[in-house]
Amino acid sequence: MNRIKTYALSVALIAFAAIPATSMAQTAFQAADIMNFTTGEATTGAMTLSRSANSVQVRGSMAGLDKKSVYSVWWIIFNNPAGCVGGGDGICTGADVYPGGPADAAALNASGFLTGTDGTGYFVGELETGAPPAGMPCCFGQLNDSVGAEIHMVIQTHGPAVVGTIATEMTLPTGIDQYFAVFLTP
Repeated sequence: MNRIKTYALSVALIAFAAIPATSMAQTAFQAADIMNFTTGEATTGAMTLSRSANSVQVRGSMAGLDKKSVYSVWWIIFNNPAGCVGGGDGICTGADVYPGGPADAAALNASGFLTGTDGTGYFVGELETGAPPAGMPCCFGQLNDSVGAEIHMVIQTHGPAVVGTIATEMTLPTGIDQYFAVFLTP
């Protein structure tokens, strides 16, 4: 039995050693509190962002949201944060979000969610570098530098869920900016 365990451990170590060091070096994990868009104060929510060489993935959860309501989540990407002028000191702001600008910005749908009767919401979104998925209804730009980009996540509220409009509300920027999180370049 010990031989089998030793063999299994040896195989696992060899497999782990075969992973290129560059793929591990180009991975970063970040966490951020979700902030109120109007007051700038922290809320009862948080997000995590995982960066790899070719993609980013966001996960978030919040409490204290409007019950039975629709929310959309948006990637606001600054592929060239050094080109941002809105916030000074390399921090990008809404003034830097426009097509063709020096920050090489992008605004794309990341996810959407529907809160339950307890006012909690959970979401996950993933975006690969390059052109966004075909059929994405909005907005502009693309993720060019998953590791070096400054990424802001914006959550919009669309009000109470109305049957027949939920999918549209989750994918179009027709709501009100209510919450955000910022992930600076690691």
